[in-house]
Amino acid sequence: MQTEEKTPPRHNHRQAATLFMAIIEPKVSFPLSDEDDLKFHAARDALMEHVRTESEQYDLNDHAVKAKLRGKTLTNQDEVQQHMIKAVQDGMTMQEARVGMIIAQFEDLPKDKQEAAIQRAKEHRDRIPAGTREKVIQRMAERNREEREQLNNMASPAAKTEWVQKRYQPSKKLPPTLQ
Repeated sequence: MQTEEKTPPRHNHRQAATLFMAIIEPKVSFPLSDEDDLKFHAARDALMEHVRTESEQYDLNDHAVKAKLRGKTLTNQDEVQQHMIKAVQDGMTMQEARVGMIIAQFEDLPKDKQEAAIQRAKEHRDRIPAGTREKVIQRMAERNREEREQLNNMASPAAKTEWVQKRYQPSKKLPPTLQ
């Protein structure tokens, strides 16, 4: 008798992105490495470009589609908050968690889109005066140090959870496009 080989389940892009965030724990430290800095700055444009491409499949005049997107928006906001809480419980600052999530989402994009976005980010970075770049890096490092100090003074996981919930409060008010 021959045993059937189990084929792993195939996941759609959203499921894969969710699994990616669950499996890969981005480790970020400040100041960011040159590579992480480029990915972080390339992410916004690349992810928005991805959203514009993906959004073509949604008819925002259809009430059922809008209802589904409203539900996904609220669910995603709650999931982000839970990721933030877990990351802080595991020793990261909120800033490290946020930047890590952005970089992880960027790394989930197709390689060609990543490469194009990194090239644009390099060009943009090269146009920014060095002193301005240094100030941004210093502000990020200082904010991270302050968060780390606050978290180190907290004795319990409950205190850290409350701290995250006070600082990350997703708006339950949906954008007019989805209302």
